[in-house]
Amino acid sequence: MTFLKFNTNPWKLYLVWILLFLLFCFIGIPILNKGHSGGEQIPLILLSYSIEYFIYGLLAISLLTPLIYPNWFRKYWYVSFGIAFICLYFIISIYA
Repeated sequence: MTFLKFNTNPWKLYLVWILLFLLFCFIGIPILNKGHSGGEQIPLILLSYSIEYFIYGLLAISLLTPLIYPNWFRKYWYVSFGIAFICLYFIISIYA
């Protein structure tokens, strides 16, 4: 299973996080919505909360990158900081 090897760079980790988010959006939300009446907006509420947690996950991955991938981080530190700053901007704009 070479797909699950995360030794060289964090791009596969970001990709897995994005794929899990998309799976939840396209499969999990309709399953969780099953059984509710048609007037409720449960899917929109679940989508809005899941976007917030998706941003938290991206921030966590970008902050843990120096610890998990130190060689990659020395060369591409600006990518990790850029993703962290964008995520922090969105988190601040959510709560402001």
